[in-house]
Parts: sequence; C-alpha cells; structure tokens
Amino acid sequence: MHPIAGRAHSMRIRPMRILCVEDEPLQRKLLGACIELIAGEPLFAASGCEAVGLFRKHAVDLILLDMNQPAGDGFTALNQIRHLGLRGQQVPVLAISDNITGLPESAYRKLGFSALYVKPVEPYRLLDRMDASLIAAGQPPLFRVPVG
Repeated sequence: MHPIAGRAHSMRIRPMRILCVEDEPLQRKLLGACIELIAGEPLFAASGCEAVGLFRKHAVDLILLDMNQPAGDGFTALNQIRHLGLRGQQVPVLAISDNITGLPESAYRKLGFSALYVKPVEPYRLLDRMDASLIAAGQPPLFRVPVG
C-alpha cells in the first residue's frame, strides 16, 4: 500500500466527491479504483453534457475530465462548467488526455484547467496530478506528509 493512501478522508469533513468524465468503461473502472484509494466518492459521466448536468445537481470537489469524447470534447464541457457561476469557476478540473495534440500543461492551464494528466492511468501518478489540481485551485491537497 502506498504510504499516503487513505489519508485524505481523515482530513476532510466528508469524502471528496469527484466527478469523472470518461466514456470508456475500463478507464472509468480505473478512475473509480483510484478514487477509492483516497476514500473518495466518485460520480461518473460518459459525456461532457452529462457531466454538466451532474455538476448542476451535486456539490463536486474535483473534476477529472477526459478530453476526447465521442459526443464532444473536454474543452467544451469545461467552458460550460466555468459559466455556471462562482462554483463552476472555482472547481478544480484535471484534464485527462492521451495528449495527441502535444499541448503542454501550460496551454491547458491558460484554457482554464487546473492541471494535465497524460494517460495511461497509473494510480499514484494520477493522485499526484489530482493534488496539483487542488493546489492550483487554492484548495488543500489530498495528502499532507507529516513534518518531523
């Protein structure tokens, strides 16, 4: 077990609710397993449109947004979420991509994403990028390493 797995739950008032926007069943399963490592609560959407609907209905702490979807793309979904008021502007959004465009993370940040994660899904590498997204949005990280 990774030395920091499971710590996030004890530092938060409630489990983190993480909206995962992914159309591929295997990728959804992998993302769900990563969220279980931190005792989080996943919400799944197969498209950006579905994600926007779920975001409107549920308090969400973080969004994992696949950039390539059959019915749209992550950029459109992010734009719609960012236009849903203050909550939509503040939620950290981690772009998940195979990065075939070759765009650097700085380009994703300029477009409104908190960070970029390049597939394949590897649990602890993904958790590190989730932390980067939270920190970029001014929120506490999932994990705090004890000092001293």
